[in-house]
Amino acid sequence: MGYDHMTDRDREAMERKQDEILNALGITRD
Repeated sequence: MGYDHMTDRDREAMERKQDEILNALGITRD
């Protein structure tokens, strides 16, 4: 998906950032 060059840490950081944004918007993923 174009993230092959990213490390696991980078991927985790991106997902965590995305979760923070979703939470800020009032959206939560179960």
